[in-house]
Amino acid sequence: MKKFLKILMFALAGAALAACSGDDEKKNTKLLTFHVANDRTLSSGLTRKNVTMPFSGFTVLMNEDQFMYTGDIKKIDLAQVTLIDGPITGFLFTCNDRGKRRLMQSTAANMGGYIVVMYGGEPIALRKIDSVISDGALFAHIEIPKDRDVAKFYEELSKSVDTVEEIKKEKNEGSTLSW
Repeated sequence: MKKFLKILMFALAGAALAACSGDDEKKNTKLLTFHVANDRTLSSGLTRKNVTMPFSGFTVLMNEDQFMYTGDIKKIDLAQVTLIDGPITGFLFTCNDRGKRRLMQSTAANMGGYIVVMYGGEPIALRKIDSVISDGALFAHIEIPKDRDVAKFYEELSKSVDTVEEIKKEKNEGSTLSW
């Protein structure tokens, strides 16, 4: 009987650990954060820090408080824009309704600045704010080290957006609020 209880106990512990592994993956999901930055030290303060882009080496003074995060993004696409100098590959972030409002407000208030996209605390993309973005579509130039595979990295970012969306849905389903 003791042996049976031990086996049962280990089986239950194993099942509990297996059930938690999916939750651990969700808890360990890296987040995308979107920050406003300037290339000059206009308003240095406690909530600003210098960030150097890993690919171009360009340094900006970034506000540490994000104005958007992964939960404000509906989807991510790899996109290419053709300029006079040639094509530029970047990420096209499509915002949900909340993200559209935040993106429009931040771009309107910070004309001439930059948007720094961080992933897990590391800079991955940069965008000069040259107009108010009101349609919720943000194209940002990829700023990842040359040794990283862009396609695999894109898949990782997409998975992060999907995971955060799942977490938001689970929280909404568990909500007891009624309107």
